[in-house]
Amino acid sequence: MSPFLIDSRGLLKLVLLSVFFGFLLFAAGFVSGYQRSEQQRLVASRTLPLPLPALAESAALTEEDMTASGITTSMAPGADIDVDLPDNTPVHLVETESLPAGVAGNIRPVPASPSRVQADPARVKAVADSPVSVAHVSASHEGKKYSIQVGTYRRLENAENMVSKLQQQRLAAYVSSYHNRKQQLRYTVRFGEYSSRRLARDELARYRKGKNHDGYIVTYSAKNIVDLAKTDESKAELPPGSRSQGEKSDSKRPGTKSRVGIAEALSRAEPVVSAGHELN
Repeated sequence: MSPFLIDSRGLLKLVLLSVFFGFLLFAAGFVSGYQRSEQQRLVASRTLPLPLPALAESAALTEEDMTASGITTSMAPGADIDVDLPDNTPVHLVETESLPAGVAGNIRPVPASPSRVQADPARVKAVADSPVSVAHVSASHEGKKYSIQVGTYRRLENAENMVSKLQQQRLAAYVSSYHNRKQQLRYTVRFGEYSSRRLARDELARYRKGKNHDGYIVTYSAKNIVDLAKTDESKAELPPGSRSQGEKSDSKRPGTKSRVGIAEALSRAEPVVSAGHELN
């Protein structure tokens, strides 16, 4: 076998190639090992929240402990808050020293000047005679009351029917009369007597929950209230044969109804209530 001869140049190339490949192997092993160690460190690590020193004690309390100790996170609007106050407030005593008898006897009271003690009679009379407007305003405001109006009618009979319907619903209904711009007599049906507008608004909201119920708030006035008891008595005092000749003749016609019967049927019919419109 012939010997393998290497010259100096070939030997130098061999050394350089071996060093180069060795460096590549070392670099590849270092990179792969670093990546594996980094992945293992990320998998093994775990993030733990650290409570603040000021909140560490409160964070340990559970919801039951907070409820038992009286600690609440939120307060309902209008709730009462208990405040611990001392039973007996401390009384600060002022120490005084008594003067000697000789010094106390020499002290004379200072006479008060008449200009400061005595008031001007003219000013006192003017203030006494001046009207107190604030008292009158407050008294009128306190005495103001409100009602709920549910309908306006031309005939008193229809208003009475509406009043009876409201009374069946346990509402304090009444009839009030007034004259419109054409000086025509009209009857309004109202119910309730409330001391504040808020109470009247709440009652109106409950009334509107019913079927075909509507109305609006008005100022209560007992001046024009119609006495339904007197009207019923006046109707009862009428003689039974007080109808007109036309009504009698119409009632005698066979196969037809009298105008009085039709009018009574219309008046007894249940009117449709509308707060903003005038009904018959």
